[in-house]
Amino acid sequence: MKLLRTYASICVLVLSCTALAQQQTTDTVQTVRGIQFDTSRRPTYKEQPVFCGVSVGVDLAGAIMAQFAKFGQYEAQARFNFKQRYYPVAEIGVGSCNYTNERTEQHYATHSPYFRVGMDYNFANNPVSGNRIYGGVRYGFSSFRYDLSGPALTDPVWGTTLPYDLQNLSGRQHWAEIVAGLEGRLWRFIHLGWSVRWKFRIAQQHNPHGQPYYVPGYGDNSDSSCFGGSFSLLFDISDIKNSRRHK
Repeated sequence: MKLLRTYASICVLVLSCTALAQQQTTDTVQTVRGIQFDTSRRPTYKEQPVFCGVSVGVDLAGAIMAQFAKFGQYEAQARFNFKQRYYPVAEIGVGSCNYTNERTEQHYATHSPYFRVGMDYNFANNPVSGNRIYGGVRYGFSSFRYDLSGPALTDPVWGTTLPYDLQNLSGRQHWAEIVAGLEGRLWRFIHLGWSVRWKFRIAQQHNPHGQPYYVPGYGDNSDSSCFGGSFSLLFDISDIKNSRRHK
């Protein structure tokens, strides 16, 4: 009888431990399953307000190029946000070039304004993350002044020389751009982004004495198309308001 009681006690203890282990396993599986099959709904673009704010920014790459490269620009932009999807953009700046060709010894200089207008489209899946994958188009225009100078010209017949120093020549150019870029939120309302741009000339007017080497906002003018880019620091004004509201 004592042996039977001992055996029964052992069976009860084993069954209790087994039940407890099964309960813990079930709880773990349910916890993991709850995380794995999270059904929280992500915001959609249709749910966003029509007008979501304004961003302003500057092109850091253009400013660095203006200081250390053949040419560059000082550019600011304003961007409007509709439905977190559509972004009308206005860009205005001053293009600068002060370059001497070592082979021809011809010097070219300009410091003139330009502007662009266009639209970007956000391809990213999450409308509220602040990160964007976008493509877009631009129309650009510049009415500029430029200087050309170089070695004196020698008349092959009479042997006389004429100075080659042309000042304040006028030029105009229209062009279009196809844009692709990425943008990410660095901190709250501060964003960083970069873009690659394919630019192609629509129309050009320049002085017959010499074609401009560089067109403000367009870039290298030696061909009817060229590539460019930007690295921008942006401030999202709507995010500034949201940050203050949640303090």
